[in-house]
Amino acid sequence: MREALAVIGEDGLENLWEKHTRLHHELWAGLKEMGLEPFVENPAERLTTVNCIKARGRRRPRGWPAGDSLIGIFLTLLYLQLIFPKVS
Repeated sequence: MREALAVIGEDGLENLWEKHTRLHHELWAGLKEMGLEPFVENPAERLTTVNCIKARGRRRPRGWPAGDSLIGIFLTLLYLQLIFPKVS
């Protein structure tokens, strides 16, 4: 908690919200490329803090190796975002 508050103090709350919103849109661009559809279809009605996809059977995203689960995909996406954040 202390570190999170330090980051907010350094970057500024408004800058963090803008970054969060930008990353939300980048995430959805990537998910759409993988063939995944948002649960909330209208982008104006989506929360930038919650990202839900439609689950249809056991279909994997395009280009994803057989045997990997969706939870594995999202943990991988989260890991990559934490380890290799985009510098702007």
